[in-house]
Amino acid sequence: MRSLRDGIGCMCERTVQTMSELKPCPFCGGKARINKNSFYEDKTKGFTDHSYGVECLDCFTQSFQFYKTEEQAVKDWNRRADNDR
Repeated sequence: MRSLRDGIGCMCERTVQTMSELKPCPFCGGKARINKNSFYEDKTKGFTDHSYGVECLDCFTQSFQFYKTEEQAVKDWNRRADNDR
């Protein structure tokens, strides 16, 4: 887990999980992982919000990092241009 401080003074902790249900990166074919971002305004109050995104472990391509659910992040990462064909 990493702690990051963003430009507006909020703290962010990121939990990373590698998920077998994720498709390989559409650009390099590398393995992907889910990032869970936890935001809070004040350390004493605890976490106030979470978001999810997906990142390639090889080329570091990232999806949108602010999905409300892990399921939506996985669904969008796994979507490919030929899904509708």
